Amino acid sequence: MKEGIQMSKLEKFTKEYSIMGLVRDLKNGLINRDAEMQRSYVWGAKEQTEFIDSVFQSSNTYIPPVIGAQSESEVEIKGKLEKIIDLLDGKQRSTTLEKLINNEIKIGYNIKPVVIEQEDGTEKTYIVAGLKWEELPEEVKTAFKANKIQMIFFKGMTPEERDRQFIKLQGGKKLSNAEINKVRIGSIVREFIYKQLATELWNKYANISSNREVKFEAMQQVLMVMTNQYELSGKALQAFSEDSDVITDSVMEQVEQVTEYLNEVVKLIKKYSLPTELQNLEESEAMEKLDAKALKKYLRPIDYFKKVNVPIIYNNALKALHNDVSAEQFAQFISKFFGNISASYKRLTEKGCSESIKVKERTEILDNALVKEFGIKEQQQEEDQPETNQETPESTITTPEEPSEESTNEYKEEAQSILDIISLNVAS
Repeated sequence: MKEGIQMSKLEKFTKEYSIMGLVRDLKNGLINRDAEMQRSYVWGAKEQTEFIDSVFQSSNTYIPPVIGAQSESEVEIKGKLEKIIDLLDGKQRSTTLEKLINNEIKIGYNIKPVVIEQEDGTEKTYIVAGLKWEELPEEVKTAFKANKIQMIFFKGMTPEERDRQFIKLQGGKKLSNAEINKVRIGSIVREFIYKQLATELWNKYANISSNREVKFEAMQQVLMVMTNQYELSGKALQAFSEDSDVITDSVMEQVEQVTEYLNEVVKLIKKYSLPTELQNLEESEAMEKLDAKALKKYLRPIDYFKKVNVPIIYNNALKALHNDVSAEQFAQFISKFFGNISASYKRLTEKGCSESIKVKERTEILDNALVKEFGIKEQQQEEDQPETNQETPESTITTPEEPSEESTNEYKEEAQSILDIISLNVAS
């Protein structure tokens, strides 16, 4: 997975989109701006307005093209199957256009008035600051929609090539460490992680930020703890992303089993949070009988299913599964543990909680509680540890080396080759 990649021969295509055509293909799924290696939408009002202004002023400014790679996935468009294009560059711009057209954002106040030439040669000026799309005069909407945006996309990219080009094309827009790690980890593990993150456990019950990178990092930490890697710092996450071959099929199978198990567990936890007389009803029926305040509380994520605890809970749940602890029993156990959390465990979740010694101590405290609760023999407990990566945390976590001058030059040459292929100066 980490071997050198031979670049395949790529075919380059150019397509000119109208503003509405681009938004349409985003909506119908022909353009995928949320490919698994993509970053989150991060533009604020300032960046949004500056781009909207550049579209209005397109006769005097340059609108860079969006860049994509054709995938093997397909979507049906007007009865015909079309290959989906994954965006490599242009997510922020294309999403801003869609949000504007859908009345999800207002134009900021740092925008110039829009000047439109009339048929008689005179000019008419419109103030658009502070307005939503639906509030704009029709003449202004027409002028905006008349602009074009170019897409350049490639055919024949492997997932690994696509990931490398994504990093290169983001060169002018600093990626966070979490965003880079998500790409470096490789397509197989990345796709597996996103499969887990798509479950109810992570979408509905986990008390973790909705930010893609934060959730992704939390799932990385789950994989690390379940392979006996307890150092969860930024450097350790980077090293793990660079050397994720430790995540074997058997490890992924275990994690998948635990995700399914915990999905059952959290549903039971939620069920027991209902008034006694509603617990035997289907969830939809029970929710109908709750008043607004109680319903809001019921729909809230489970407090202790947060980033600092989830890797420990996953690891503990695997031991529960291997010792035939039912989902109902584990739901009661885990709720009791975190409902009356010990001072020693709480102390280990505070400053420096990602340090190896603190992660390992939290794991041991929860494991010991499980052993005591269900009478699990110590020998069985040890046998349940994943066989992968039995070395000590110190020997498994390495600090990545600074890139050599040779590799830096190689990177620059490769980046330049991409720009030569595109024949445009792609910029944010």
